[in-house]
Amino acid sequence: MYAVGIRHVIDTGVVKARTHHPTTGLDVLRVEKVSKAQAWQRTGRAGREAAGKCYRIYTKEEFERMKEMPVPEIQRCSLAGVALQLLAIGVDITSFDFMDKPPKEAVDVAVTCLEKLGAVKGEWPSNFHFKQIFHTFIYDTRRNS
Repeated sequence: MYAVGIRHVIDTGVVKARTHHPTTGLDVLRVEKVSKAQAWQRTGRAGREAAGKCYRIYTKEEFERMKEMPVPEIQRCSLAGVALQLLAIGVDITSFDFMDKPPKEAVDVAVTCLEKLGAVKGEWPSNFHFKQIFHTFIYDTRRNS
């Protein structure tokens, strides 16, 4: 998907990337440098329908120091939602063959989270979305305090 009529793009060289914050247990948006692939993708947004230009607000040297590709989201975000979806279809997340393998610690944290919420032993409907479980958990906590 792209916006129609874009002729000029100003590339700041940064992106807000969703990242898991281990202390809070929540995903947060963190500002980080873009990868070369993301920078080239931004360039391609200018002039899809007519001549366009991308203005990069960083040096060629900074571009050369960028990572080639961004870290896949599955390797930097909470896996609890993914784990719940796999659990719902009868797949064990600990043995699932991911295209981009997440860290073992992230898988363990996701499974532990679902166990604490009662989602692993069938206490929640298997088609219940993780965010609904999380919101219900918060609601119950506030109601009982």
